[in-house]
Amino acid sequence: TEIYTLSLHDALPIWGSQVLVEYLEHRMEGVPDPVSKIREWILGCLRQAANPAAARRLLPWTLGIGRIATMFPKQIERNQASIVALLEREIASAVADGSGRSSDPAADAMIIYAYTAYTVQKHLINGTAPKAATTNQLVEFAYRALGAQPGTS
Repeated sequence: TEIYTLSLHDALPIWGSQVLVEYLEHRMEGVPDPVSKIREWILGCLRQAANPAAARRLLPWTLGIGRIATMFPKQIERNQASIVALLEREIASAVADGSGRSSDPAADAMIIYAYTAYTVQKHLINGTAPKAATTNQLVEFAYRALGAQPGTS
C-alpha cells in the first residue's frame, strides 16, 4: 500500500475533481434522457473554461498536470476515472434504451473525454471561452460517434 502525504496545494486538484464530478452530476440530473445527459456532461466540462473564476483556479493545474500526474499517478487516474464514469454510464444507458450505439462504452467515453479535455485545456491556456460553434461541434461529434438520437428515449 502506497501512502502519500498531501499538502493542501497538492490536494487541491484531487478535491477539485470531486467538485467537478458533483457539478456534472447536478447538471445531468436536470435532463431526462441519456443522450441529453451526455450533452450536459460536455457542456459542464466546457463551462470550466468559460467561467472566469473556474478558469483561474484550473489554469495552474492544467499547466502542471504532467508533474502532478508523475507525483500522484494513482490519484490522478482515480480522478479521471470518476469523471469519465459519468459519461460511460450515460453512453451505456443510451445503448440500453436504443437512443445510441456503442460496442465499448468505456472506450467511447474516454475518446469523448480526451476531446473535451483537450478543448478545455486549449481554452484555458489561451485565456478564451469556447464559442457556441466549438461546443456544438464537440456535442455533434459525440452524437455522431455514438449514433445518438436526441430525444428518442
